[in-house]
Amino acid sequence: MVDRKELLQQYKDRELQAGIFWIKNLASGRVLLGSSLDLHGPLNRHRLQLEIGSHPCRALQRDWQELGPEQFEFAIVETVPAGRKPETDPDAELRKLEQRWIAELQPWAERCYNKNEKLRTLTW
Repeated sequence: MVDRKELLQQYKDRELQAGIFWIKNLASGRVLLGSSLDLHGPLNRHRLQLEIGSHPCRALQRDWQELGPEQFEFAIVETVPAGRKPETDPDAELRKLEQRWIAELQPWAERCYNKNEKLRTLTW
């Protein structure tokens, strides 16, 4: 039997992973690009919102409903390097990654669902 308190403590004690993620429409190649200091939270939230039909990005929700979940990839595409020095600011490191991905993908462009370059506070 699993001890619920122990599982909760393990969850709280886990090392957070910061980085860049995307939700990619495999049929069109269009992506929703995002970033977070804790990658697994947003990925789970986006998947749940899509599954229950309440995702705030209407274009992504429409594509999900038309194509089905098997046509979407949820992926962590780059992380803040592990083993960084204690004095390194994970937020600053994540901003560097964001800027590189923004320059490469231009997330407000036609091939993305994003409306602007604010990856942590996604807007539609």
